[in-house]
Amino acid sequence: MKAVILAGGMGTRLKPLTSTVPKPLAMLGNKPILFHILDRAYEQGVDEAVITLGYLGEKIEEALKNYKTGMNISFSYESAALGTAGAVKKAARDLKGDFLVLSGDSYSELDLKSFFEFHKSNLALASIACVRVDDPREYGLVITDSDGRIQSFLEKPGWPQAVTNLANTGIYALSRQAVEMIPENTAFDFSNNLFPMFINRNLPVFAYEENAYWCDIGEIGSYLRCNEYVLSGLKKSDDIPRGEFSVADCVYIGKNVTIGNNSSIGKYSVICDNASIGENTVVDGSVIYQGASVGSNCRVEKSVVCENSQIKDNSVLGSFCSVGANSTLGRNTVVYPSVRIADNVEICGGITVSGCVSESIKTDRISDVSNSFVPEADCFFALELGCALGTALKNAKIAVASDSAQKSKAVLHSLISGLSLTGAQVWSFGECFNSQVSFFTYFCSLELGLFVKTNGENVSISLTSAGGLPMRRETERKITSVLKTRDYSFASSGSVKHTVEMQNVMSMYSSVLFRQSESSLSKMRIRVESENEKIVTLLDECIKRLEGETGGDIILRISADGTNLSVTENNINYTEDKILSVLVYHETKIGRDVSVSFFSPPVLCALTSRHSGNVFNFYSSCADGSDEAARAIALSQLWTRDALFMAVRLLSLMHEEGKTLHELMKDIPEFYLSQGEAEIDFSPSGLNGLFSDMERLETCREGVTFLKNNARAVVVPETDGKKIKILAESFDAETARDLCGEIIEKIKSFDCPSGT
Repeated sequence: MKAVILAGGMGTRLKPLTSTVPKPLAMLGNKPILFHILDRAYEQGVDEAVITLGYLGEKIEEALKNYKTGMNISFSYESAALGTAGAVKKAARDLKGDFLVLSGDSYSELDLKSFFEFHKSNLALASIACVRVDDPREYGLVITDSDGRIQSFLEKPGWPQAVTNLANTGIYALSRQAVEMIPENTAFDFSNNLFPMFINRNLPVFAYEENAYWCDIGEIGSYLRCNEYVLSGLKKSDDIPRGEFSVADCVYIGKNVTIGNNSSIGKYSVICDNASIGENTVVDGSVIYQGASVGSNCRVEKSVVCENSQIKDNSVLGSFCSVGANSTLGRNTVVYPSVRIADNVEICGGITVSGCVSESIKTDRISDVSNSFVPEADCFFALELGCALGTALKNAKIAVASDSAQKSKAVLHSLISGLSLTGAQVWSFGECFNSQVSFFTYFCSLELGLFVKTNGENVSISLTSAGGLPMRRETERKITSVLKTRDYSFASSGSVKHTVEMQNVMSMYSSVLFRQSESSLSKMRIRVESENEKIVTLLDECIKRLEGETGGDIILRISADGTNLSVTENNINYTEDKILSVLVYHETKIGRDVSVSFFSPPVLCALTSRHSGNVFNFYSSCADGSDEAARAIALSQLWTRDALFMAVRLLSLMHEEGKTLHELMKDIPEFYLSQGEAEIDFSPSGLNGLFSDMERLETCREGVTFLKNNARAVVVPETDGKKIKILAESFDAETARDLCGEIIEKIKSFDCPSGT
């Protein structure tokens, strides 16, 4: 067998480790990642390998001079970025027949010989080695038919879209025909370009699934977890120096290492050549690179200390920290978890480091706290969230608002502080209700809206993109990544922007609310009920301007946040889903397209089968842009998400048609909904298998849908992956209720298979 090994990437997410060490040379147990790959490939029958080089490629070539193997190894340098497929085409010019493509920065115990035989036996144009993963959100996923032929791909989805957990390992088998289809001297990628092209042309691309260990070493956490796995299979190191200290099992210690008395080297640690550990120091689950030193009375826990760095006495590194090469941490330094310290940085003693550091800190820094900042946990989180948002969304224009609670206002101040410090432009709408923020982001063309509200003692912060639509998965990932690493990017003093006070646009909300009606409401008697007096006042004023009367024939009940509507007419109650169905029916009847959340009554799509308008769905955490058209339509249709706008449109329709709500409902088939949720302790990607026995099971872009007993169910994971939402729809209430309850019980009793 022949192989091309991709080793030209920069390993950005592993910095500062990869600032001086190419990722394939990062230590994994007793040797670099690339050496593990080559050893296994040779054992499996690979006799020739071409290694693609780019970033720090000369270091890889130098390291392999002393690597002993029976394999013929050559190199292919990329003078320009060619993408993964382009790099392979260049490297494989002289290889005959089919060959393997291996990733130089992941660790795998896949059976390469069986994989290659699978590829050849299927006469595949290309084959992809795949494994099942617990959390599929950070991987490229593969969707196949029952024969293993690949149907489509999904890149790094949120839980609602993670309909499978079959992950692409980046290990491929290619035919010469496949290589010939890669364009010459062009940036071309396997996942984004080549494989989708094959699928679109209905060419044979297969997935090979194996229950073997595989780890994509993408960031510090996965690197240390993989290191732990490799070390668990090693014997105790023979190079342990003598002394009065303890060394646990599953530890690798290099040559010329010194360890002080009473120190402890904990399980799954790597101490590389020429490193030194002081007295009374604990190193646990960490990697200490060559020439680095850790002083006395220190603690280093699940962290990486790069080559020639110095951690002075009495210092502490929290979990998942990394200290770059040639850096120095002074005595009594405390580094918070997940902090990255760049190369060649000097930090003076006595510092507590809570955020990532790219420049030396010569003196202690004391932060002033403004009087508006209330010193409690919610406010601290709001400050960090503001910093993360401003860092992730460079120079964004962001709407912020809160309810009337003093606690909400205090948290809002913290949010604004964090946003402003990072250079974001904050538009403050002060005190309002939640659905108004959707309007403000749309009306003012802002990227993001934040609303702070208090419920009892708890404060919550909701985030939406423009128009109150859910954030895209890409945005979620950016914000989450910055929050995890605390790698905040603060603006210079001259770049911090003034907060734009926007309370004066409140009147615009009233004006647009008024325009939701296409006729007067004369002779209609309407009573508005809400716990929020502002909502009652706004709607009462709007109804009067439309010549309606305040009274009791029609009762509008609106939630305090302005997002939910129910109506009582002649003592009959109508829920929001019934009202939405009436409005969608009439909108599509006159030729208008409507866009609603995927987690909406399925009957809405059936309503429009004979209409010229259509119903589109947007998703709660879209990873692939497949709902862009739906989002574009939904952006201006605030009435689908704002209960006040929905109420006025309904009243207008009733007046125009000269019908009661009861009469309008006659156009809508009878349907009943039952909603519920269930907490889970397994991966939501197992939903497809959980409901495999259901009738007309469909794996959707979000969750699954199916039929049972003439009832339709929509089952979608929450974006946090900890709960499942259930929506059951039927033509009678009991059937819908029973199906919803049955699904909840099925989820609670699900015994998830290992690895799913």
